[in-house]
Formats: sequence, structure tokens, C-alpha cells
Amino acid sequence: ITLPQVAPQAPAAPAEQYRVAVSSAPAPAPQAGPKTISSGVEYIQAPQPVYPSQSRRMGEQGKVVLRVLVNEKGHPDQVLVQHSSGSSRLDEAGRQAALRALFKPHVEDGRPVAVFVIVPLNFQLG
Repeated sequence: ITLPQVAPQAPAAPAEQYRVAVSSAPAPAPQAGPKTISSGVEYIQAPQPVYPSQSRRMGEQGKVVLRVLVNEKGHPDQVLVQHSSGSSRLDEAGRQAALRALFKPHVEDGRPVAVFVIVPLNFQLG
């Protein structure tokens, strides 16, 4: 077996050559994304979750809190589970309901803008 030849490494340089200069200039501002609206959500068509039949049979109940990205037209572009109900079936039913909802567009400076809204949905058996 022949091993490849390895060139000898140069000796390590003194540590002071590796110091990093620290700038006192402020860091650039992070790119601002849509802001989150936690109250005052207005619906044109509110989420109407369908209770999963298996969850109903098993007596599953809970509250799922969703974070919904609402676009400039009031349509949900993205729905994320921010806090689970404890049941993946209830969480998914809530997500699907939020995707079918229609929101009143959020207006800033006279024009509609995309925002995140917090949508809590309760699943309770009567």
C-alpha cells in the first residue's frame, strides 16, 4: 500500500497575528419582516374548525394557538402551530380551518400590509 506524500506544514504563526479588530460601528439593522398582531384580529370569514371524528370519539379537547401570516389581500399564506392543543389531530384541524379563513387586511399608512396574527382555537366537546 502506498500512502500519498503530505507536504510538511509551516510552523504556526504567533497568536498576535490572529487578533480580530473590533469595530465600534453599529451592526446593520436586521431586515424587518411582517410584524405580529396579537389582538384586534378582524375576520371577513372566521375560522370554522371541523372537529375530527376520531378526536371526538376519544374525548380529545384542547386549545391550539396558531400564528398565521396574512397577506395584503387578507388571505392566509402560512399557518404555524405556536402552541399545541396536545393533539396533532386537533392542531391540524385548526390549521386547516385557519387556511380557509378570510381576514380583513391590516392597513398601515393607508395601504394593506402582510402581518402575522395570533389565532387561538378551542376544541371542546359539548
